[in-house]
Amino acid sequence: MARPTNSKDKKTPAVSPFDRSDADLILSTSDGVDFRVHTQTLKMASPVFDDMFGFPTAMDQDSDPQSLSEIHSSLPNVQVTETSYIFDIILRTIYPVSTPKVTSSKTLCDVLKAGSKYQMEDVMTQMSYQLLVHFLKDTPFKVYAIACQYQLEDAARGAARALDIKVKPKDVEKDWVSDIHRMTAGQLFSENYTFTHKDNFPRIKHVNFIEPDFHHPIPLDIDPSVFTTNNVDIIVRSKDQHDFSAHRLLLASQSPVLEQRLQSIEPNGILELAEDSSTASLILKMLYSLPLPPASFSRIDLLCQTTHALKNYKMDYIVERAKELFLDPTKVHALEAYFIAIACGWKKEASQLAKTLLSFNSLKSLYVVQMENISAKAYQRLLSFYAKFRQGLIPIIVESEDLRLDVFVGLIEDWNQHDYTNERWKEIGMDDRLPMEKELTELQEKVDKLKKSVDDIKLNDIIAS
Repeated sequence: MARPTNSKDKKTPAVSPFDRSDADLILSTSDGVDFRVHTQTLKMASPVFDDMFGFPTAMDQDSDPQSLSEIHSSLPNVQVTETSYIFDIILRTIYPVSTPKVTSSKTLCDVLKAGSKYQMEDVMTQMSYQLLVHFLKDTPFKVYAIACQYQLEDAARGAARALDIKVKPKDVEKDWVSDIHRMTAGQLFSENYTFTHKDNFPRIKHVNFIEPDFHHPIPLDIDPSVFTTNNVDIIVRSKDQHDFSAHRLLLASQSPVLEQRLQSIEPNGILELAEDSSTASLILKMLYSLPLPPASFSRIDLLCQTTHALKNYKMDYIVERAKELFLDPTKVHALEAYFIAIACGWKKEASQLAKTLLSFNSLKSLYVVQMENISAKAYQRLLSFYAKFRQGLIPIIVESEDLRLDVFVGLIEDWNQHDYTNERWKEIGMDDRLPMEKELTELQEKVDKLKKSVDDIKLNDIIAS
C-alpha cells in the first residue's frame, strides 16, 4: 500500500509526462523512480488515494507564486510498493494519454493486482479488455483463471464462451495446471458445468461466473441471551463488543490458555477475546452443548476461524466435538463435509470423505455453496482422484459383464461394513438377480481388487495444501 515518506535519497525522475513542473505530488516506486503527478487525478481515479489526500497538499491556492521553485523542491512524497514499469502503465491508464499495450500475462496480472489494491476502476476495465484482446485466442483457460482472481465478470464470461467453442475435453486438465490457484472451487465448477453442458450454451450470457447470484454469506443470529443462565460469573466479550455470560469453571476446565488468563480477572469481570461475535458464539455453543445455527455450516470461513481459535485456546476436546458437529452427515452433504474438512485441515476425515464420494454417480455435476470459499486446487484434486478410480473400475466391470456399474458403486459406499450376503445384495438394489454362492465369492474378490485400486491412489494428493 502507498505510504508517505520523508526520504531524501536521490531518485531517478520518471519520463514524460510524469516529470511536469506543475505536479503537486511525487510517487516513489520500489525501484527508485520518482513520478511527478497530480493529486486531483489520483483522487478521481482511486478512492484509496482520495482518502489519503483528504488533507491540504503542500501547494494550495494561497501559495506564493514567487516561491514555486521552492515548493517543487519539497513536494509531498508517497512511497508505493510497485515497480516503475507497473506504475507507469497504471498512470498512463488514468491520465489522458495513450494506454500502453500489455502483452505479458505476468505484467497484466501485476497491473491488475495494483489496480485492485488502489480500487482503480478504469485500470481494471482497461486491463480486462486487454486480457481478452491479447490472450483469449491462445490461452482461454488462463484468461478465465485471471478473470476469476481479479473479479472480472465480463472477461470470465468471454473466456467461458471461448472454452465452450474451442477446447476439447481431453485438453482441460492439462491447461488448468499453472493457473488453477487463481480460482475458487465454485468458479472452477461454473466453467466445468458450462463446458460439459453445451446444450445450454446460450445461457452463458446470463450466468455469473465469479460469484453466483444466490451466494451471499448468511449472517448468524447472535443472541447472547442464550448463555444467560444461573450463577454466571464471567462476561466473555468478542472483539466487536458483544457480551456473553459464562461460567469461569467451564472455560477453565476446557482451555488451559483461558484458565491462565482468568486468574487475573476479578469475579464477574470481563474476558476479552480476539475473535468476533460469530466465532465466539460458536465456541460457546459447543462448550455448552447447544445446537449450532444451520447457517453456520455454509460459512467455511467461520468454521475455519472457529477451528483455529479452538486450537489456539488448546480446547482439544472441543476440537474433536467440532469435527463431529461440522461433519455431521445428518446436517451436511458428503461433498460439503469434504470441503469443510479440507478447509479446517482435518486430513484423516477428508480422506474418508473422499472415499465416500466415490459412490456418487456424477461428482462433477454436484455443487455446494462451500465451493465459493475453497481453493480450486482441492476440488480439482478430488475430481482427478474420482476420475482415476472410475478408470480403475473399468477392467473389473469388463470381467463381469452381467453386473451393473451401480452395484460396485454401492459396494464402495460401505466397504468393510457388511458381508455381501443375499440380504445385503437385496439392500443395494439387486433383488431381481440373487447371485449364487460361487458368484458371491467371485464378487468378493472383485471388491477386494476394487479396494486395492482405491488404496493405491495416494489420498495425500487430494488433501495437500
